[in-house]
Amino acid sequence: MFIPVGTDAPIYYRPFATIGLIAANIGTFLLTAGGTEPAGWLLTFGNGLRPWEWLTSPFLHFGIFHLLGNMVFLWSFGLIIEGKLGWLRFLALYGFLACAGGFITQLLMLFSDSPGAGGASGVIYSLMAISLIWAPRNCVDVLIVYAIGFYVRTTVVDVTVLTFSACYIGFNLLFAWLGGFTMSSEVLHLLGAAVGVPVGILMVKRNMVDCEDWDLFSVMRGDHLKLTTGEATVQPMRKWKSSDKQDHSQSQVRRKKPNAARQLKSVREMIAQQRYLGAWTKYDSLRSASSKARLDEKAMRELSEGLRRQEEWSPLVKLLDEYIEQFPESDRQARILLAAILSQQHQRPRAALRALEPIDPAFLKPEQRRQYEKVHRAAQQLIEEGVLELSGE
Repeated sequence: MFIPVGTDAPIYYRPFATIGLIAANIGTFLLTAGGTEPAGWLLTFGNGLRPWEWLTSPFLHFGIFHLLGNMVFLWSFGLIIEGKLGWLRFLALYGFLACAGGFITQLLMLFSDSPGAGGASGVIYSLMAISLIWAPRNCVDVLIVYAIGFYVRTTVVDVTVLTFSACYIGFNLLFAWLGGFTMSSEVLHLLGAAVGVPVGILMVKRNMVDCEDWDLFSVMRGDHLKLTTGEATVQPMRKWKSSDKQDHSQSQVRRKKPNAARQLKSVREMIAQQRYLGAWTKYDSLRSASSKARLDEKAMRELSEGLRRQEEWSPLVKLLDEYIEQFPESDRQARILLAAILSQQHQRPRAALRALEPIDPAFLKPEQRRQYEKVHRAAQQLIEEGVLELSGE
């Protein structure tokens, strides 16, 4: 059994809508007595087009395992999509995918006497297909459950979104083919994926989502490796016919906007919008790819203050380390804050003292000196209490 439980994709927005959708699915499950009383929620077949059912049926599940399986997948792929769009646009996209899938399914089953269908898996496969377009090289954390004799074992491995999605869609395609493509859960999954692919492509091509040159098309072109500025790329020459039917050829030179500069501008905009965690995630990803990409001191101060207010301690530690390295002449306050976090939040008093060591208290302002002494005493007390540091020694 292969179960996605998380992702390393950059998340610029907290998953409020994903959590809300999971809660709504659980609520509907309880309301319909575990799917045993589906009246009013089912996507019915053979009764014409019923638009309200396009939105209700994705919340209907038949049994606890049906619900749990779909919610785990919704969590993993909802993180990727909502992480790029934000809760409002994600909800709008989710509703559109549900309606599109419901419309196509009811249209195909207009003359069927089957009772109907329910479940979020169609929309989830749409999200999976969109994730394949938007973040093919990112990974999902896959929980593998297997049995050896009477012993059940589990392990977690990283699998790229491209590999994971292609395998699941491929398996559904195989089983649908073996079943003669009659209406089944596999066919419904494939319909969901078929809806998601063009939507994902359209949103990338229309610049409705920022994939930072890590979408499927950019990866295929190798754009995700191009982080130099002022780069010009020459497209292959292509033939075309003029009005007099003569063949001509022309080369088109497309000047690519400086990638690093564009992304740094985007980070600054996110800081101005107080989207601090998203700004840090994007900046950290950019810094991993290009060591020359750096924020100015003012932007780093604003970002560190925002992360501090939101109590995002781990990102703040990394940002303060970079700030101290980049601006050693004005690092005193940053060192005091870093030491406070290491001591109080991470329980690393020795690392806190090392952060304070370069500071000469004689040159501190009165308020800074009080902060320095408070943090220093707290770190010393933790050491005296025998706190064992598990990292950073």
